[in-house]
Amino acid sequence: MQDGPVLLVGHSWGGAIITEGGNHHQVKGLVYIVAPHVERDTADRMGAEALVLKSSHVPMLSQPEAVAELIAKAAATIEV
Repeated sequence: MQDGPVLLVGHSWGGAIITEGGNHHQVKGLVYIVAPHVERDTADRMGAEALVLKSSHVPMLSQPEAVAELIAKAAATIEV
C-alpha cells in the first residue's frame, strides 16, 4: 500500500475489482475504462462524468492520450 490518497483505474472486469477496493479509506476516486454501450447507463445513474471514444474494447491502446488525459483530470480532483 502507498501513503496518501489513491485513485484506482480499472478496465472491463477490473472495474469490479476497483469497486471493492474503493471501500478502502485511502481510495479517493475510481476511473472505469469500459465500452460505452455496456456501462453508459450506469455512469448516467451515478452522475459520473463519461468520456465516449470511438475505439476498440481497449481504448488505452487505440487512444492512449485521451485515456491518460481522463485519468489525469480525475487525479487532479483529489485533495492531497
